[in-house]
Amino acid sequence: MSQFTVDFSAERAGLQRLHFLPVPKAPEIDAPSCVARDNNITVAWRPAGGDGDTDDGRIERYDLEYRKSNREDSLRAAGDACWEKIPDIEGTQATISGLKFDSRFVVVRVRARNKAAAGDFSEPVAVPTAAFSFVFDGSSAHAELRVQSDTVTWAAGGQRSRRPAERQREQEQVPLSIMGVVVLPAFSSQVVEPDLNCH
Repeated sequence: MSQFTVDFSAERAGLQRLHFLPVPKAPEIDAPSCVARDNNITVAWRPAGGDGDTDDGRIERYDLEYRKSNREDSLRAAGDACWEKIPDIEGTQATISGLKFDSRFVVVRVRARNKAAAGDFSEPVAVPTAAFSFVFDGSSAHAELRVQSDTVTWAAGGQRSRRPAERQREQEQVPLSIMGVVVLPAFSSQVVEPDLNCH
């Protein structure tokens, strides 16, 4: 009986010299830079540290997925059937439009792709959409109002006239109630109700 020995040392050395592209790491959603306004959400993210260091392994595209939910615990819900996809994003942000107003949560996640493959998805983030939103405009505000990006302040008594007839006119011009929803950067809303019982 004949015995043969095969030497694969040259092939082994060749395989060890091969350079395989790494799979991109999961990006991180930059929650403070995300904006929820009206029925749109702009999602921003950062590539994971170390990705894109070489020309061959650089990230070429991102895939964003989102789904609507009424539960906060849906971040870890199983199954991919209900995810809606926005593929082939070249930058590090994308806008999801046409959402329902006043949705309790929209869950988003993103992954990076290079020439080799797509990486893992980022940790999912839940974002609420506002019932409606507006922005305070300091340039057109009344002189007695101090307007900042998310608040309006004013003196409780204001500059009231000392004459009884003018005081009566001022009281008649005060609206019964003012209410507005202010969209804050951290995906929350604040109801602003001024105290008008200061006559």
